[in-house]
Amino acid sequence: MDFLRLFADTNAELAESENMIWIRINASADWHLIEKSPGKHYFLVDGNKLLRCGKTVVEAKLPELDWQPLRQNLRYDFPVAAMAGSKGYVVPFHLELERIDGLECSANAGLYELSTLGDWLASAPEVRIRTLSYCLLSHRNEESEECKKALVIGEPLPSVDCLLLRRCERILLPLGFHWKPAIEAELIQAAFQVPEDSLLFWRSSQEWSFLREELIRPLSRGSFRCLEQTLLER
Repeated sequence: MDFLRLFADTNAELAESENMIWIRINASADWHLIEKSPGKHYFLVDGNKLLRCGKTVVEAKLPELDWQPLRQNLRYDFPVAAMAGSKGYVVPFHLELERIDGLECSANAGLYELSTLGDWLASAPEVRIRTLSYCLLSHRNEESEECKKALVIGEPLPSVDCLLLRRCERILLPLGFHWKPAIEAELIQAAFQVPEDSLLFWRSSQEWSFLREELIRPLSRGSFRCLEQTLLER
């Protein structure tokens, strides 16, 4: 059933009748994918009549079928975790992040050095600060040293050096990147099994983590000073 992955980036539908699997596409631009798949290939004429590719006489009628989006029958695999099996035909498909040149989107989150964000807060107008929220993130660098940074969410972001991010549904990823295959955000969240109270922070194809939304608080000078003081006392 590996051929099903050919249709991961399409709106194809799938159905089953007795010992047969049916795939239906709605766009002629995807016909070349049908030609690459095994089995018999048909055109639908007059609603439900099946005309075999290369033939001139209708061969049969399409039976009444329960059509489902084919994407719902794919399992998307990634390095650390995997989605639990679902009903239907489950086909592995590797998920990854890919830089897309010319992707038109704006940053609505950023990952900042604590000192950089602190310097910006010292002189930033209050009207700029009150639209933002933030939390503390920890991760290991290449030398396995623990690093702490501030994740800031909102617009407009502080205009200082940072790793620009964008939030899509409950997913945070680097600006200019998108997941491959280009499936719906809901399917990504289901594949990673993102908890209802969390965001998925997808740093790279090999690195991701969950972030509880309750940890994200309104940004203010006072709260950030308390954070810095707490870190100094540790």
